[in-house]
Amino acid sequence: MSIRHKARSAAVQVLSSITWRNTVLTDDVQKTMENIKEEFFPQTRENEFFESLVFGVIKNRTAIDELIQGYAPKFKVENLSAIDRVIMEMGMYELIHTTTPAPIVINECVDLGKEFGDDGTPKFVNGVLSAHFRTMEKENG
Repeated sequence: MSIRHKARSAAVQVLSSITWRNTVLTDDVQKTMENIKEEFFPQTRENEFFESLVFGVIKNRTAIDELIQGYAPKFKVENLSAIDRVIMEMGMYELIHTTTPAPIVINECVDLGKEFGDDGTPKFVNGVLSAHFRTMEKENG
């Protein structure tokens, strides 16, 4: 497992915890993040990548959720399972705000769906993120 995959996996777990608790970054969550960084990525760039995913999703959650809602109009974002929601939020954030190639982002999120979600998660995640990627391609020519 690549160090970037570990960073994404850890971000999913932190974001899921925040979503399940319906809270923001509490001292508990911040301490968990510090423990994760020390254990899995001490002194690496992935430390920053992990933080950027968590804080990026939190900061941009409203706009990201509106995008997801547009691609999955039959499902209310707030009613999605925490895992499905945060994997898609993280994927959207990464597609929009990083230079990671879209196929890598989508593949990683599908893999996270297989790892953490239920049987339908990978397909749902792939459908939403791929639809957004196609929209981005059309807009960028």
